[in-house]
Amino acid sequence: MMQSVDIAIIGGGMVGLAVAAALKDSELRVAVIEAKEPEVELKTLPDVRVSALSRSSETILRRLGAWQGIEQRRASPYDAMEVWEQDSFARIDFSAQQMAQPDLGHIVENRVIQLALLEQVKLQDNVTLFMPDKCQSLAIGESEAWLTLDSGQSLTAKLVVGADGANSWLRQQVDIPLTHWIMGTVLLLQTLEPKNITTEWRDKFLRPMVHWLSYLLMMRRFVPLYGQPTPAELSG
Repeated sequence: MMQSVDIAIIGGGMVGLAVAAALKDSELRVAVIEAKEPEVELKTLPDVRVSALSRSSETILRRLGAWQGIEQRRASPYDAMEVWEQDSFARIDFSAQQMAQPDLGHIVENRVIQLALLEQVKLQDNVTLFMPDKCQSLAIGESEAWLTLDSGQSLTAKLVVGADGANSWLRQQVDIPLTHWIMGTVLLLQTLEPKNITTEWRDKFLRPMVHWLSYLLMMRRFVPLYGQPTPAELSG
């Protein structure tokens, strides 16, 4: 079966769904193709994949109608942030107090943002969701592109948007080059639950452990931890 749309969005994560939600008041026909439907149930411990949303990002999500769904799930305001590198003068920190604001924004799990956006997109008459489904082939003509999905569904689209992540299938199909560097480091993702997060706690436990590290408060209890430990620190 062939279906014609104006825009086909490959990838139904935060970015792809935000694009679809932003087109809610248009007359454009939109298709969103996503291989995996997000798990609805949230666990007690937050996901390690979170985003530090600025107040400007919150404004965008409010306009898309998704912010209420985020707040109903969970989001934690943050009023300060610090990133530093051990054995170096490299360091940056900023706070809401410096800018006379109540907070800098909110720490939100990526899946929470995705779920809230998905709720809104499902209400749109101009959007068709193919979830779960994957693109199998792509052909590009003079005025439109042809997509075939694993389900057997065929689509034609005037515009194809690639929002399918770092290992983008679409980028590979159209041979868009990607420049990258091998840094020789390992990224540490961990969620901690300290009773009191203080400067002394950070200096005692965090600074000796990782070469580069940033930490963000989540739910006032948990700390999603992001760092690059050396091989010696990992083995120790």
